[in-house]
Amino acid sequence: MVVSLWGCQTSKQKAHELAEENVYKPVEYKNASIPGPEVVVLPGEMKSANATFAQKVTDNNIRDFAELELSKANFKILERADTQEFFNEFALAANLGDAEALAVFKKGRFKATNWLVAFDVLKAEPVADVKQNVDGTSAGLLVGLALTLAGSSDAGRIAGTTIASIKGSDRSVIWNVGLRYKILDANTGMQVATGYFEDKLEIKASMQSFLGATQAQSSAVTLDTLVQRLVQKAVQEIDGSYKTAQATGTAGGGEPEPEPAGKKNTAAAPKINAAKEKKIIKEYQAKAAEHKKQKDADAAMVAIKGYFHAIAQIDHNALLTCTCPSVHQEVEKGMEPLYKLAAQTPDWRKHLTMDVSKVSYEIVDQQEDSCTVRVGGEMSITVGKQAPKVTPQNEEYTLTRENGRWKVCTAHFS
Repeated sequence: MVVSLWGCQTSKQKAHELAEENVYKPVEYKNASIPGPEVVVLPGEMKSANATFAQKVTDNNIRDFAELELSKANFKILERADTQEFFNEFALAANLGDAEALAVFKKGRFKATNWLVAFDVLKAEPVADVKQNVDGTSAGLLVGLALTLAGSSDAGRIAGTTIASIKGSDRSVIWNVGLRYKILDANTGMQVATGYFEDKLEIKASMQSFLGATQAQSSAVTLDTLVQRLVQKAVQEIDGSYKTAQATGTAGGGEPEPEPAGKKNTAAAPKINAAKEKKIIKEYQAKAAEHKKQKDADAAMVAIKGYFHAIAQIDHNALLTCTCPSVHQEVEKGMEPLYKLAAQTPDWRKHLTMDVSKVSYEIVDQQEDSCTVRVGGEMSITVGKQAPKVTPQNEEYTLTRENGRWKVCTAHFS
């Protein structure tokens, strides 16, 4: 009873501590008293091919974080900019540095915009993964036998049972995440400034069991919290170095400085007749549609590559995260022998290697919220010092988009 109560109290205390570490923590922006220029936050790029990260952090998450922090730093944010007409065309023209097209699309609520700001995740990868298990079963048997032979059979039985009940599992994964920001002039598309921030996050999970009482614990700071804190660092630099006309120097050297805070863009826009404007709109609508399709395809490829990477790493959580619920049972059944191996052998990577670097991927059909990927090439499995066992891949996988995230809905384990 005492052990049980202690376990409950400790679990509640730990849960509270972990929740506290993930609570939003505001930061100070030294120029927050100065009104900043009008800003539109553009969709960023997500260059991580890791399934776990891609399922937990999206470009929409990052835009929300950025708009919140820029607002706190007293920048004027055009909220829900992506709902405005020609937003995608406007963003694409800015990224291409097309001043003529910007003059066409910089109208309505975009007219007063000074800056376009994007936040891109350039790196998000686990750089270390350490797992350690403790099982007292064997030690308990040995201690029990030793005490019994010494003439204390009851003590031997009790001690053996107690030690055998001690079980533990610890896993520590260190993530390295890098975020870049860039500021574009809303009139010309020219880059005003850029910066890069990188940070590490250690995610820990542990389980301790003693006489039937089990205590599980996970690390506090999550991947999306880490990204939010990187966004805060980026906004601190934007606020401190580029908000006012008095800021000295810009990233990259020789690039134009931003206009004084709050000053409207008054640069003369190129004069475009109605026929030319209509042509540009039509051209950019086609470009924006193609850009969106390519971005969707890239995200789907990240999902399917992440699926195979999760298999190679025997990553239970990642596999559940990147697959549809309809195939979870098949995945669990197909991966069960590998899950057991990973659970029972902490250093399994020393004895087993699954190489998916030669697996190839090709999208053969793409719709708005679904696509089919043909997987080819080969996967190799090496056990100990044995020769690699090569398994050719020749299957088609269906992916669907759920809540903005691509998930693999075909398993091919049977």
